[in-house]
Amino acid sequence: MELSRYLHLNPVRAKLVNDPAEYAWSSYGGYVRESQGHKWLDTGDVLRQFNRKVSDARKLYRKFVLEAIGEGHREEYYEVLDGRFLGDREFAEDIKAKAETPGYVRIKIRSEALLTAACAVSNKKREEVKGGGKERERVRAREAICYVGRTRTELSVKSLAEALGVDATCVSRSISRVESRITEDKAMKKVVDEIVAVVENGKYHA
Repeated sequence: MELSRYLHLNPVRAKLVNDPAEYAWSSYGGYVRESQGHKWLDTGDVLRQFNRKVSDARKLYRKFVLEAIGEGHREEYYEVLDGRFLGDREFAEDIKAKAETPGYVRIKIRSEALLTAACAVSNKKREEVKGGGKERERVRAREAICYVGRTRTELSVKSLAEALGVDATCVSRSISRVESRITEDKAMKKVVDEIVAVVENGKYHA
C-alpha cells in the first residue's frame, strides 16, 4: 500500500502536477476511476487492501494517496537487494531461507575483488582474463565472471565491463551464452560453481 502510494505520487514530488490524477502517463487514474482503467492494468491486489467493494476501495485509496502529498523522497524504497527484496539484508536472508533458494540474495563485492577471486580459482593472471581476445580459455573465464557477477552479486553490467576491459554488450552476450548452456556444459558449470564458492566464502570481499 505504501509503495503503491509512493509511486503514484512521483509526478507530484517532481512538481509536474499538483494532483496525481492530473498526470496523463500514470496508472493512478485506473485505481481511482473505473473509466480510466485498462485491460492490462490489474488494480485488484492494491484496492482489496482497502475494501471488498471496488467503488468504496477506489475512494479510500484516493484518500490514502492524497494524505501523503507533501511527503518527500524516501531512500528506503531505493535500497533494494537483488532487485527483488525491499527491506534490509536480515529480511532478505530470512525470505531466502524460507524459499530454500540457494544464492537468491546477491553478494556485495567490488568488481576488482571478483576478478581476483576468479583468477585465483582459474589459476590465471589478470591479463589472461581481461580484454576482448577470443582465445577459448580467456572467453570461458570471462563468461564465467560475467555470469557470476550478474547472477550472484550486486555488480552492474557497466562495472563488470570496466573491470574486464570490454564493452557492456560483450558482458551481456557472455551472460546469455552461459545461461543457455550451463546445464549441459559441465566444464563451465564447474568453473562457475568454484567462483561462486570462493565469492560466498567472503575472502575477497575487502
